[in-house]
Amino acid sequence: MTSEKKSNDGYPVKLEITHKYSRKRKKIGISQLEHWNEVEQMPKKSHPQFLKFYAKLHQLKGNIHVLEYEKFDSIEDAMNFVLGISQVTLAKVLDATLYDFVQNVLIPKLDQLNQYAMMERYAMMSRIINRFHPQLKLKSIDKKFVNDFKEHLLVNGKTKSTIKSYMSSLRAIYNKAVTLRYVEDKKPFQGQMNGLAVRSWSSKKKYILKEDVHLLEKAQLRGSKALARDLWLLQFYLGGQDLIDVLSIDRQTIYNERVFFRRSKVDGSEYDLRVFEKAQNIINKHQNLFNGFDQTFSTRENYKTFRRRLQKKLTLVQDELNLDIQPTGNGKLGIKVARHTFGTWGKRYFIEEDLLRELMAHERNDVDNYYKDRFPEEVRDEAHWKIIDTSEFD
Repeated sequence: MTSEKKSNDGYPVKLEITHKYSRKRKKIGISQLEHWNEVEQMPKKSHPQFLKFYAKLHQLKGNIHVLEYEKFDSIEDAMNFVLGISQVTLAKVLDATLYDFVQNVLIPKLDQLNQYAMMERYAMMSRIINRFHPQLKLKSIDKKFVNDFKEHLLVNGKTKSTIKSYMSSLRAIYNKAVTLRYVEDKKPFQGQMNGLAVRSWSSKKKYILKEDVHLLEKAQLRGSKALARDLWLLQFYLGGQDLIDVLSIDRQTIYNERVFFRRSKVDGSEYDLRVFEKAQNIINKHQNLFNGFDQTFSTRENYKTFRRRLQKKLTLVQDELNLDIQPTGNGKLGIKVARHTFGTWGKRYFIEEDLLRELMAHERNDVDNYYKDRFPEEVRDEAHWKIIDTSEFD
């Protein structure tokens, strides 16, 4: 600002747009140095025209946020858009659909920031909304629409936790649109989350939603965080087996797409499960970990150290993906949560209790031993796949 010539009223405040070798400047106000916040590039409250000038600059900054997502034929057109002169572009913005906004505005921006998990979450939500209301315009999102969407989810048997998750994602997308000035904030979500809270005593076991399992599957993770994610998913894919039992698998003993193992926690009985393709892919990816427990870990202490480090990485994964632990929304993505997630979804799909116990290799008493393996493989495999299948969120 001080590079400009000062008048009696102060220094001119100018908007400058540059592109490649072109530059366009426009005077948008004036201020004395003592009335200007150089860090925030906004007027201080002591400015004589503070309210009017602040509101004007706030609106211009909102247009600038949108500017990076728009295409213009010239730098003059870009300047006119920021100043609110370009009616054609503004009309396009105000007529945007939620699906197009997510696909063409949010996802490219998140891709630049390497926020792949958030990309998946928003993309999934845009597909769900598009199926419910094709070509929904952002400006059409009001309290009636939000309430209708919530009722639709309830009628279709979605749990309160799932509905709350969907509503939170939709609200986040809407708030992004408000920030980028694609829509005027009608506050459509005000009061809409009432009644969706899940009481802490409604379930003793902590688990995550199936859509969050899908989010874990699609997340672009690297290094130790990717390993932690993969082993958590493998536990889930293999009936929620304990980590120590999963890491005791010798990949050479997997036969005819089935794995045979004993749970270290229970009676030592042998169990078998189908190794579906996505489980096999993880085993193939980390072959060095599946040569039998003694080959992988020379001592029990080595395993305990590995487990502690794995849990720390899981917590980082949870933070990065912003995963809520059900049913309270609090807690850590613990190693044991994989088992509880498998069991919880088995119950929600009304899998027969004895069949679910068999899939999870639960400890058996004398009566249970009588029913051991009483379900044919195809029956077990069908129930098993129903629990771990996440293709509905693709």
